[in-house]
Amino acid sequence: MVHSFPSYGNCTEAILDSGQCCDEVNDCELEATSSAGPIPTVALANGVEMPLLGLGTTHSGGYYHDVVVHALRNCGYRMIDTARRYGVERELGIAWKESGVPRPFLFLCSKLWPTDFGPGVKRAFELSCAKLQTDYLDLYMTHFPVVPDYLGNARTVREDTWRQLELLYDEGRIRAIGVSNYSEDDLSELLEYCSVAPHVNQCEFHPWYNPVELRSFCEESGILYTRPSEFCVLLPNGYKSNVACYVVPMYTI
Repeated sequence: MVHSFPSYGNCTEAILDSGQCCDEVNDCELEATSSAGPIPTVALANGVEMPLLGLGTTHSGGYYHDVVVHALRNCGYRMIDTARRYGVERELGIAWKESGVPRPFLFLCSKLWPTDFGPGVKRAFELSCAKLQTDYLDLYMTHFPVVPDYLGNARTVREDTWRQLELLYDEGRIRAIGVSNYSEDDLSELLEYCSVAPHVNQCEFHPWYNPVELRSFCEESGILYTRPSEFCVLLPNGYKSNVACYVVPMYTI
């Protein structure tokens, strides 16, 4: 799962509302503290270990530099999930460097926006790496299966895009490749032509939406199903809803 900014522990909103700096943030208690031990990992189909909990940076949640640095430096977070579309890759590159966490201990994920499909794949990948201040990504995903009309036949473009991701994977520039927002039909198409099956499918999954069939399909296909926000911060009042407020204390989330 990937936490987006509004769902960090019980003091995040106070931190963001007050504009506290990193030194002040260090005095607060977040629930994913490093004192609880390292965040567990899960093995992808290719053996790469991915943290079970990550730091989401969607533009819908805003970007808070001090929170990112604090989460990495003090709370044990090691996975950062971002995308070109979010517009914060450059800021994240600065933040992880400032945190002092060595690159080999981080798990950096980004996503390829559909306008960069086809001939734009490698350029988009290199640009994301440059902004994130790294020469490789631990996970690189296509953000959506939708293809802009001007790029041509959708299936052909998706196949060409995946081939280029496979090349980057074979070159060691990407440790794992995946997709985001893919349905069963989208995955079935991809599995028809891929040489390397997607290691991850990041899709909606939370108390308001449980895609049982899609999750089962991914499990049967050896694809790890991950979710971008367990309490759906993208829905109105998602993480503040009565359901979330009732469930969280029960499970000390």
